[in-house]
Amino acid sequence: MALKNWLQHNLLWLFFFLALFIALCFPIQDGDLFFYLSMGRLIFETGTIPATDAFLFSFQDWHVYHEWLSYLFFYGSYYLGGYAGVILLKAILWMAAFAGILFCARRWKVQDLLICAVLILVAVTCSHRFVERASLFSDLLLALLTAILLGPKLPPRKIQWLFPLIFVFWVNTHGGFPAGLLLITAYVILKGKNSPGWLWLTLVFSYLSCLVNPDFLQGALYPFRTIFKPEWAIYRTMNTEWLPTFQSAFLSTWEVKSLIVLILVSGSLVIFKLWKNPRQNLFILFVFVMNLYLAQNASRFMCTSALGFSLVILTALRSINWKIPQRLEAGFKVVFSVGLLGLTVWIFNFGYRPASGMREFGFGVDLPSFPTKAVQFIKDHQLKGHFFNQYEWGSYLIWNLDLKKSFFIHSHIDNPLYFKNDYYGMSRSQDFFDQSVKKYDINYFVLDRGRLATNPPPGILVSLNRYKLIYDDGLAVIFQTDQASK
Repeated sequence: MALKNWLQHNLLWLFFFLALFIALCFPIQDGDLFFYLSMGRLIFETGTIPATDAFLFSFQDWHVYHEWLSYLFFYGSYYLGGYAGVILLKAILWMAAFAGILFCARRWKVQDLLICAVLILVAVTCSHRFVERASLFSDLLLALLTAILLGPKLPPRKIQWLFPLIFVFWVNTHGGFPAGLLLITAYVILKGKNSPGWLWLTLVFSYLSCLVNPDFLQGALYPFRTIFKPEWAIYRTMNTEWLPTFQSAFLSTWEVKSLIVLILVSGSLVIFKLWKNPRQNLFILFVFVMNLYLAQNASRFMCTSALGFSLVILTALRSINWKIPQRLEAGFKVVFSVGLLGLTVWIFNFGYRPASGMREFGFGVDLPSFPTKAVQFIKDHQLKGHFFNQYEWGSYLIWNLDLKKSFFIHSHIDNPLYFKNDYYGMSRSQDFFDQSVKKYDINYFVLDRGRLATNPPPGILVSLNRYKLIYDDGLAVIFQTDQASK
């Protein structure tokens, strides 16, 4: 009897999380993960956190360890379970985020059907970034802070030290912690006289806790320096994830459409709450505006903002106390459950296609995304030296070849000028190309065959044709320069 009652109350969520789990488990497609694994392996092997890049021969002076704890999390999951362990870690973290929102919404007495509808919109919005990224830690931690601060009462004093502990963890896993500092600062200020003294003290310690990182003050200031670099705008023209969200190329995607629905619903509810009681709802207005800024700023922040908008919607529904009639809700729950079960079966058998590309249920590495055969060729022929490599493939080459000071670029560096002038600059002119080959003593070019004539770097094929083509598998090509021949 107890099991029957439990299933009646939770069958919808069993199907929801089953569908979510199947959607999260697909072979690795994002190259950044392999840099995390490489750095995690290096930390394990040396017992130290390196301050500079051990793998690039061309550019090393960057704050390589600002996500060192993320590297250990991902490498630890790989050490325990291989690539399947990494994928399962990502799935567990995402499911924990959705479960946390469900837990809060139920405590706020929001009906399950409304919660499910909101979370489905969030899942669709976030689907293009269901990948193994350190940014996931920022998304989860910002959602956690938002949930705590949007609660119906002030946070209890017994968790006053939770906030500094969150920031100690956050500053060492990802550079998104300034958003959390801004959120808690706005909360304390907007609550004004209602903020107890201990909360102000917690705010101060939250700031101080960001100094607990390998680079102390410089580590805490790293994201601020990065954000305000004028050259950072370069990524908005060359890197898809930094492009503004609401542009014509993205508006037709389901992810952006779902995000727009979340914005409209949360915005409407915030306006209603402000109309009812402006002074009491300044903080929820701030949360909405902050997430709206993130949402439009770049497509990489769509997940962050979707989670924030969902909490705005659910906490607003709590205070409005609007209810779906019980019989109608029961009928819709059956419809949702059947739909989610059908979606699970479909994804398991046929996969799904978000804006970032086709995904099919499975584990391991997505072979068409990486030069697996070319890596084996390099190993078999013991090629060593300086590799000018495809930007997206750099981390994969580093992880699989483990050659120190051997690669030109990977997707994790934080220097837009180097990205533009040195990497893409290779196609600026024949003279610049020749000078770069000589300057960096480049021995091999490892590039995507299908993009040689256009990107990256545009027009490089004309210059490469003077060198010896030693490998071509239809996906990757390897050219050998005169320096290697000698």
